[in-house]
Amino acid sequence: MSTHEDDSATVVADGIEYPCHAKLRRITDQHESQAFATKASSEGLTSWGGTLTVQGDAYAVYQAEDLQLRTNGRTGTFVIAPGGNLGEGVLRINGNNAPPFD
Repeated sequence: MSTHEDDSATVVADGIEYPCHAKLRRITDQHESQAFATKASSEGLTSWGGTLTVQGDAYAVYQAEDLQLRTNGRTGTFVIAPGGNLGEGVLRINGNNAPPFD
């Protein structure tokens, strides 16, 4: 698991940019297999997500259909996950495809 935090991230929600604080994590599944006396380990699927604290209209981000996160010059797509605190601007997210951080 790796983590990433960015105070100057940007959410693009249906084409409108909102500054945010991103607190993210990436998890890569590890798979072990054994053939006779030989054990092997390989990386599986990678998932990412975390929380965004949106500065501005968090409800507009929550309602958006097209969501992107820009952090450190990279962009990733995501969906809103259950939880968070919309009144405080905190949204939980689950990322799609490759994470926008190392």
